[in-house]
Amino acid sequence: MKSIPHTPWSIDDAANLYGIKNWGNPYFTINNDGNVNIVAPSVNGSQPAQVPLLDVIAGLRERGLEMPVQLRIENLLDHRISCLNNAFSDAIKASSYQNHYRGVFPIKVNQQHHVIEEITHFGSRYNHGLEAGSKAELI
Repeated sequence: MKSIPHTPWSIDDAANLYGIKNWGNPYFTINNDGNVNIVAPSVNGSQPAQVPLLDVIAGLRERGLEMPVQLRIENLLDHRISCLNNAFSDAIKASSYQNHYRGVFPIKVNQQHHVIEEITHFGSRYNHGLEAGSKAELI
């Protein structure tokens, strides 16, 4: 039987295998210990906060909470709205387009009150609106 040569496993190997750079960039990374970090983006130019996911889970368990839980990362919605609107603004300038971009968030994607409030609050600086398919959906 032929033995397979041993090659060291790296953090980059893990990140590539699980595709974290594809689905998690820039909000999730692999730290030097090989664990997942949650990256809370900054919308004002300061350094983003990186917190190991295992530390978050330990803190939740210390408070008596059990898994699974749903995490909401502060500033993530704000960052996505900024990126979207800035990308359109840059494209409009580069192509000398003569109109404006007005983004909307389809409420059917997420109807949670705090999410809608955050989108309308932060999105107001971009005139970012909401889209509803019916009056019942909007209510």
